[in-house]
Amino acid sequence: MELNIIDFIKKFNEHYEFFYNVHDDVEGYRKLVRTGDNIISCDKFRDLIGKFNHARHDIMTSDREVAAFVLTMSDFGINYNNVLSA
Repeated sequence: MELNIIDFIKKFNEHYEFFYNVHDDVEGYRKLVRTGDNIISCDKFRDLIGKFNHARHDIMTSDREVAAFVLTMSDFGINYNNVLSA
């Protein structure tokens, strides 16, 4: 089944808004950012990230965006365990 990028972006926006509202003060936030940094540099997810950035007409530049992206991947069942950070 192909990923619906519009639904993915909607969920991403929900996570982003949550982080914004709590000023990123949530347990596990730093780990999400470290994991996201690894995901961004992993060739395995290049197509997903490209499709996401293209659909948003923007690239991920903030820690908050990266953390929201990782949570959204999890929500959509996208396995990133092989790039988890310590």
